[in-house]
Amino acid sequence: MLKTSPLKEFFPLEFKIDLNGKKNQWEAIVQIPFIDESKLISAANSQEFKLSPEEKERNSSLSFLFILSLFSFPKKKKKKKKKKKN
Repeated sequence: MLKTSPLKEFFPLEFKIDLNGKKNQWEAIVQIPFIDESKLISAANSQEFKLSPEEKERNSSLSFLFILSLFSFPKKKKKKKKKKKN
């Protein structure tokens, strides 16, 4: 993080962790400040001129959503009805 970054206060070099009953540090919850949304948006907007046209398009809102299913679910088998014996 650059010392001149407007977001530096939200990314401290030293911070507390909360193990919350866990044993390993990598399981802990990192306690850093909540980011100010308006500062984040302002900082992002100030750098937008550096993006390529493709990156700007990627960051724009989508007009559609395409979902591809990689899994096929098995079809439910119909239970055969047993014939009653007379």
